[in-house]
Amino acid sequence: MRRIAIVVIAAIVIVPIGAFAWRIFGPGPLAFAGRSTVALTDYREASPTGVPADLAKADAIRRGEYLAKAADCMVCHTMPSGEAFAGGLAFPLPFGTLYSTNITPDNETGIGNYTDQDFLNAVRQGIRKDGARLYPAMPYTSYTFMIDADALAIKAYLFSLPAAQKQNQRDTLRFPFNQRWAMIFWSWAFNPNTRFAPNAAKSAEWNRGAYIAEALAHCGDCHTPRNLAFALDNRWNLAAPSLPVGAPITSLPTKARASVHGAMRRSLPISPKVTPWAAARRPGLWAKRSIAALTRWSQRISGRS
Repeated sequence: MRRIAIVVIAAIVIVPIGAFAWRIFGPGPLAFAGRSTVALTDYREASPTGVPADLAKADAIRRGEYLAKAADCMVCHTMPSGEAFAGGLAFPLPFGTLYSTNITPDNETGIGNYTDQDFLNAVRQGIRKDGARLYPAMPYTSYTFMIDADALAIKAYLFSLPAAQKQNQRDTLRFPFNQRWAMIFWSWAFNPNTRFAPNAAKSAEWNRGAYIAEALAHCGDCHTPRNLAFALDNRWNLAAPSLPVGAPITSLPTKARASVHGAMRRSLPISPKVTPWAAARRPGLWAKRSIAALTRWSQRISGRS
């Protein structure tokens, strides 16, 4: 009994220290490129955020449609043969099952009563309107890098769609993983809650690719290994699978990169997460310039340069 008590006390002491050390010393997803980052307002090149130039003057709904596709919202929030964005897609985990939620503008079962700030809190901090914490199956640790204008354009697009009255399915996580309040501490340790900062030593195209990959497309959520707390281990950013569906994408040979480029342009299912039914709903997802930026960034990350 005494030994158990010692182990418990040690865990209580060590876990917070470990979380603090990770938060202070753990690298961000772009740390490999050096620390020549600047605030977005101080960046002198073309902004890496937002939409391609041909959509820059479009209204918020059109811009939001592009950004929602880049962020893959439909894939996780739509069941096969289900209503778009109405949720219900299952995420089986070793300790239970999570279900995606309804993000249509329905006031009762969706997000129709979310204010702009409510939406930003959910997308970037993992906090629902009612204050409850989201699990990181919602990739808010990547979306945290998204700027206000892009996140709110996505909201405008979602709110322009038909409302679907569909109740959210209850998660079936086992104790202690069903304690949402504990995500307060997880988020403190592993969610930087900061916006994208361009690397001034890199080209505008590189930074555009980085913003797409790390913020919008949240590539690391499937392609970066996770630590014991299920947080992304950015010491190996994009270098190994975090889930069985993932695959390393930091050292793709030229032919493979060309194949990925073509697949993205045709919206083919290049990852098990991008299922055929989802791809069929999203023809021509990526703009050519966005793909070029993303592949240029992947070429440079392969050498960690």
